[in-house]
Amino acid sequence: MASDQETVKKAYDQAISKLESDEIIGELEKNENLRKELEDVIKKVLENEGTTLASDSSTEETLDPDFMSKLKEACETKPLEADSGDDEARNLLICEIIIECIMLVFSVAGFKVSVNIKVVAKSIIPAYKSSRKLQKAVDNLIAAYKKGGVNTIATSVWDVSVAAYEENIFSKVFDAIRENMSWFDWVKTSAVLIATIAATMCTGGVAMIAKIALNINSAISLSQKIYKLCKGDY
Repeated sequence: MASDQETVKKAYDQAISKLESDEIIGELEKNENLRKELEDVIKKVLENEGTTLASDSSTEETLDPDFMSKLKEACETKPLEADSGDDEARNLLICEIIIECIMLVFSVAGFKVSVNIKVVAKSIIPAYKSSRKLQKAVDNLIAAYKKGGVNTIATSVWDVSVAAYEENIFSKVFDAIRENMSWFDWVKTSAVLIATIAATMCTGGVAMIAKIALNINSAISLSQKIYKLCKGDY
């Protein structure tokens, strides 16, 4: 996909609309270098997405067979649906899974940041409970893990992250990231991360999904939480 100016502007405007921080928006308004950096990030993402081909699903790599066997057994005794009404312990675990997906996307995008996942997860429970789209994305992620194909799982991880992005959950993550950064590093990292996701969404996320697929088998914490959810251990 060509990084034409119209597409870049669309991704940039979408990124700005999701920042939800007067501090970051104010810095972008007065800092021409930062605005230029965001545009360059968006152009690079668009170019990378445009030159990446989808993986061949007929030769899809799978998860570790032992893990798949245990997960299948656990899922057979529990419903796959992630929505469980007012069960706060289960909803907290689901929200931890959502944050794990977001952090995995950040990591494969080249951003090594850390947060207290349980604390952030607790803050997004209301958003999760009110969003059928996010609940459905988690349902699909659980189903994908049961099938075991890493490309399908990677697509589901991306879909969960996109649904969380649309629910403005990223702002909760950025608030947590801020605790470990200087003010300007936080502004820059938050802005660039949002710009990266916005640009990737403009293209369907093919390159991002391919990167996620390469890292699924090493996403141990995410896999363990999926297993706990299916087993009912929350």
